Amino acid sequence: MILIHANSIVLKLAQDIKNFAQISGISNLYPKLDKSFLREILDSRANSVYSAKGYFFEDASLFESTLEVFKQAIKQRCEVAFLYKNEPRTVQPYRLVHHHGCWYLAAVSNGQLRAYRVSRIANPKPYSEQESFEFDKTILKQLENEESIWFSQQKQEVVLSVHSEVALHFEQRQLLPEQQVIKRLNDGSLLVSSKISHATQILPLVRYWIPHLKIVNPQSLQQQLEKELQGYLE
Repeated sequence: MILIHANSIVLKLAQDIKNFAQISGISNLYPKLDKSFLREILDSRANSVYSAKGYFFEDASLFESTLEVFKQAIKQRCEVAFLYKNEPRTVQPYRLVHHHGCWYLAAVSNGQLRAYRVSRIANPKPYSEQESFEFDKTILKQLENEESIWFSQQKQEVVLSVHSEVALHFEQRQLLPEQQVIKRLNDGSLLVSSKISHATQILPLVRYWIPHLKIVNPQSLQQQLEKELQGYLE
């Protein structure tokens, strides 16, 4: 009886860890998350085998109280008020989103879904605890489908050429927003596409991969990149 109870606890713990990994976006970090692997990874000797490097995360404890205000507001579906970039805002909160190491509040303001960097929010408080709002199904679907914090119904397709020296990186991982491989060329290079809502989503990534990445279309985006680089060199 004790053994059965212990096994059920282990199974529940394993499922809880899987759920946590899914919510945190790290479910594919390790090859599998079954019971045997979790026992191995949680063993005190595992640090001699596995190590995760190169991840930057904000210290969320610095704005724990802010996250708590938004968590309760989302659960109760009540509007919140706060200062953002020294301007008062009143929004309908939908979700707390962790993106590239930073926490954002996804909320609706004037009918538009927007993202607010939590660490830049001051004086958050419920706007009205007596009144509540209903979640918009279209907004919820948008949150589920969007991979970033650049919320927009209108997206632009960008086509890029990837040099053969780094092609494998782009074949094995999605390094660009909504990345798709269009064509593998005879010289080992690639043509890839990306869908963006704002130039800021793609230009820093292209700069990082220079000279191995180039924007083919739209040419105006490549020209903008070259102009910015020229300004930096001057």
